[in-house]
Parts: sequence; structure tokens; C-alpha cells
Amino acid sequence: MYPLRHLPFIILFALCFLYAPDAYVQFATTLKQGDTLSYTLKSRKKTWLEVTAPEANMVIGYYGPEGKWTVQDQSPAVGSVERIHFDPEKIRDHSIKIWPAAYLETVQDVHLLVREQAKPGVLKTTFQQKEWLEDLATFKRIRTKANSGLLVYRTQKEIDSAFNRAEQAIKTDCKDLFDFYKIIVSLTDFEGSCHNVTYLPEAIDDYFKGQSIYFPIAIKYLKGTLINNSPHQQIPLGAEILSVNDVPAAELITRLAKYYPTDGFSRPYKERLAVEKGLKEKYLIEFGTSAQYRVKYKWEGGEKVLSLPGLDAAAFKQMQEKRHSSGLDSLLLKEKYSFVKLKEDLYQLSIRGFDFAQSEQDSAYHGYEAFLDSAFALLNRKPGNQLVLDLRYNSGGAGFLYTKTFSYMSERPFRDAQFAYSSFNEVPEKEALVLSSFLLANAVKNSSDIEVHLKQRFPVGVNGRYYLSDTFNPLVLPHKEPFKGPVILLVDEQVASAGAHLASLVKSYTNCITIGRETCGGYYEHNGHLPFLYQLPHTKIQTGFSIVYVNQDARLLESQPKGRGIVPDIELEATVGQFLKQEDATIRYILNNY
Repeated sequence: MYPLRHLPFIILFALCFLYAPDAYVQFATTLKQGDTLSYTLKSRKKTWLEVTAPEANMVIGYYGPEGKWTVQDQSPAVGSVERIHFDPEKIRDHSIKIWPAAYLETVQDVHLLVREQAKPGVLKTTFQQKEWLEDLATFKRIRTKANSGLLVYRTQKEIDSAFNRAEQAIKTDCKDLFDFYKIIVSLTDFEGSCHNVTYLPEAIDDYFKGQSIYFPIAIKYLKGTLINNSPHQQIPLGAEILSVNDVPAAELITRLAKYYPTDGFSRPYKERLAVEKGLKEKYLIEFGTSAQYRVKYKWEGGEKVLSLPGLDAAAFKQMQEKRHSSGLDSLLLKEKYSFVKLKEDLYQLSIRGFDFAQSEQDSAYHGYEAFLDSAFALLNRKPGNQLVLDLRYNSGGAGFLYTKTFSYMSERPFRDAQFAYSSFNEVPEKEALVLSSFLLANAVKNSSDIEVHLKQRFPVGVNGRYYLSDTFNPLVLPHKEPFKGPVILLVDEQVASAGAHLASLVKSYTNCITIGRETCGGYYEHNGHLPFLYQLPHTKIQTGFSIVYVNQDARLLESQPKGRGIVPDIELEATVGQFLKQEDATIRYILNNY
């Protein structure tokens, strides 16, 4: 007799046998704590490898056709389903590794179902209207009870109106899962938080794979225009794209922007990502599939139209990897942090993210601390030294890393937040909660564990707000010799979360000038710290957000309207000529002017 806790696995195992589409190989196994499964493909045919784990979040690692080690973790939480298409003739090494994304100290077993099959799993796309409406009602309850950021940028009347419009859209326009997904995406985007996420129930790659329907050119977004970023294409590199399949460029941007939420009302990130990231599955969801793309473009003063065939997924990926801008992008992202001398008295400290250490006990943290000691000691040797703090591409990470960084520039003690709160310390809508990788990595295995964590952090409730304890919001002391010289702060659309939080403090409290593009993350406030993920009962769409409202320790500035990212003092973006030369326009500007 199996214990009840194994029942979901037993049911899933049975159902998979009943509904497996032409499975070549299928077996169940159990991984003990810390185990990794080594797997070799059994089939000699082209096959989909599918790994299912009802109580874990799984990762598949393998060597691709070029011999490059690749890791896939597309499913964001427990109930993980990972699928990869393999062609045994093209893969040199058939050795595959399968493991959980996060191990728990108290975990006993991880139950897996491994299957090789001819076709990927089928994504259910049709539901009854009653089911759409029930999922919308669940979604509304979740946001109302659990999202402390729901009314930061919107009034209750605006939120109610948005949900009324969504309900009407379901009744009149909702024909399939993608229509419903677009409605949910619009609602999450309307709230205004860069930590909001909305996932379709399975890796959407599976649904479109095998079809030559992907957008045929890479795009660079420059000053509100779409520029061809594909060097090996019939359309000239650098040509301006005016429309695609008779949809004007401005409409493309507007309709795809909702898939990329930002804090408050900031637009640059949404517009850039809409065309630089959104032209894969997001385009297919929003505009439908197409085997041919009619592209209208401007070149040398004239307008031309060219019809291009759609690409398959592999060709699309290869095109993106070979985009013209990949060289400069890779150069900027080469290291998580670096310190270089640009010219006499001018030094550049670049920090591309705060995800390289897991705690203050981590050796990576101590290495970073030593790096900062050395960099700021050099800066402080000469009173005339200037610091270029380059945060471009910094999408955030660990709070203790950004506060450590700012301690070298602050002349006063400061906190991560003036205050922060959650709207609960007992989990609402528990039956819909999904254990994400983040929670698993923090030794959370059920909602009771989460509530222990929440009651420690948010012990006191006042008028429906549970405030963060000072224990988890400590006073950070400045470095004994903080840098007091001029700071040139570089930001762009991708700066968010902890990256934007650092930028807001630097702009508030240092002798600073800010150059670049408005950030994705907010200047005054954001929702962060603790991400939650919920799953809607019928469609299985997953909706996530960070539950902690954070009022940042930033000064009120006339140049900083509420609801915006860090607004630069000098707005700067590359010209088409600089894009073609792959020149870092921002650094060029600094070298010419400072």
C-alpha cells in the first residue's frame, strides 16, 4: 500500500501511460536527496525527451549538436514538465543529466517519469466560458488578497474597471487559451510591477516547434524605430522596418509591450523588449502564426517591400545568436563586475547584476567585498578622481550585494527600505499556490513553512499591512572612508529591482549625474523581496508577483515623478551609425565630455 503523499505521482504515472503519444520508451524512477540521473537516449529515431516531476522542479542538462553544454529549466515551479527534441544523428554525446533545480534538506524522494516519444505533449487550448470566468475570479481573489502592490499606481476604481473589461472580453472575444492569456497579461501589466510574471501552462516552445513560422529577422530598437539587426539578410543591415504583414511598427511595439511589465508607468523597457525579445512566441500569440512575412522597410530614402519565409525554432535561435549587436552585448555582459581606468582621473565600475552570491557567508560575497575595497581605495587616493558607475543591464538580485556597494558611496547610515510590508502573514488562496524554485531554494516545502517564514519577517499587522521587522531591514553603516567625488551614473531600460534600487540611492545621496535611458525599476518604490507563484485551476496559467511593498530610502526630487524609473539627467541612445560600428555610444560620450 502506497502512502497518500505518493498519490499524485501514482495518478500522474497512470495517466501518462494512458495518454502517451506514441511513446518509444517510458519508465518511472526515484531520485534520493542530492542525486542526479544520468540518462542515455534509448531510441535511435528523432525523439522528444519528456521529464515529469509532480513534486519537484527539474532541470535537464545535455550536450547540443555543437558539443556545447546546455541546461534547460523552462518550467518555473513544482509540477515541472521539461521537454527537449533530440536528433540522435546530430548529437555527438547522448549523455543527459536530470536533477532537481533546488534540493531541500528535508526532502525524501523526487519521483520522476521519463519518456521518449514521437511527439510533444498536447497543449489544451479550448475551455468553456464558465471555466474562463472561474479562472478570472480566482485570479482576482489572488491579486486582491496577496498582492500588496495592487493599489500603488492604480485606484480601486481603475482596478475594478480593468476586471470588468476583462470579464466582458472573455464573454465576447475569448476563443482559445491564447486569447485568455492575453487578457491575464494585460491585467498583470496594468498593475505596474517589473516582478509580475504570467506563464502559459507548459513550455510554449512545444506548441510551435516543427513549424517554420518564426519572425525572420532580428530587430534593434533605437529611438522609437525598428532597425534590422540581421547582417545576413536580404534586407540591408540598419534599414528601418516600417511594418510587418501590414501592421505598422508603432502598433507592433504597443501590442507586444504588455508582455514586459515595468514598475509604475515606465515605458522604455517595455518598448525595447517588445521587439528585441517579443518577436518569438509573444508575436505568434499576439498576431497569430504566419508562414510568410511581408516586411516593409526604408533604405536610402526609399521604401521597399520584401516577402520572407518564416523560420523554424532552431533557425530563429541561430539568427538571434548571430545578430549584429551580439558582439557589443556580449562584451558588456562578459563579467558580473569589473573596474577599469578610462583615462586620467576617470574610472569605470561596472556591475551587471547582483546574483553572484547567495548569502553574506558565500565566498563570492567575500571576493566582491575585497574587490570593492580595492576599487574604492584607488578612487580615494586622489581628490580629483571621478567614478563612472555603470549599471546598464543590471536587472537586480540580492539586496545585501547592492547595499554593500552603496555603503562605499554613502556618508550616512541607510536602510534597504524606509518601510516595507506584506498584505498578509498567512498564505491566502493556498490551494492555488505553487512552490517556485525560489521557495524550494529557501527550504520551503509547503504553505506552513512559508507562514513560519512570513511570521518571522512580518510579525505585526496594522490595518491589513504586516510590516517588515527591523531584524530583516537592518541599518547599514557607511564605509569608514566613503567615496565623496563626482559620480557619473549609467543606466538603461534593463536596470531593475536591486539594480534600480542602488541607482535610486546613488542619484539621491551622491554628487551624481545620470546618463542613459529610464530604468525599468522604480525610483521611489517597488514590490520585491519575496516572489509568489499561483496557478489558475482550469487553464493552468501561472501568475506570479513579489508580495512585499518596498518604500525605498530615496529623496524626493523634482526631476523624479512618482511612478517612474530613474529618469536620466542626460537622455542618451546610440545612433544608427554607432549601432552599425558597434560602438558603445555612452562610453564614447563620457570620453568626449568628461
